[in-house]
Amino acid sequence: MAKKMTTESPDTEKKAKTVKKTMGVLPSDGDQVKDGQVKADVDKKSADKVISEKSEKKTTRKKADTADKVKESTATVKKTRKKATKTTSDSDHAQPVLKAYWGVYNPQMVQVAQYDYAQQQEAQKVADELTEKKKAPHFVQIIKKII
Repeated sequence: MAKKMTTESPDTEKKAKTVKKTMGVLPSDGDQVKDGQVKADVDKKSADKVISEKSEKKTTRKKADTADKVKESTATVKKTRKKATKTTSDSDHAQPVLKAYWGVYNPQMVQVAQYDYAQQQEAQKVADELTEKKKAPHFVQIIKKII
């Protein structure tokens, strides 16, 4: 009969028998065998070789999976460390300080005069005087300048 593998778990023995049956080394349940003889067309060594190759693939796959997990965990630790070291200050994102003025403009959008924000009435008087004097509409518009 076929040579039994010495393995640690009964699961691997079952798998080995299944592989050997599919390869023709062991008789399947429906085959009739006389005096415990096995089919001679397939070599026993090739079946054992296939089984050992499969077990090697599984172990290398497990090792690769654990290595990937270790890499992922170290990558997440590195990412969090980078985020923790990065600091932002409010002065970097602060908007510039603006000051408002009133500007008197002619029809060609050229600024004729400029007044502080509190002097809106004076800017409007100048715009009305220029409109009457030059016979062209002058207007007042707010101006915001960075200090």
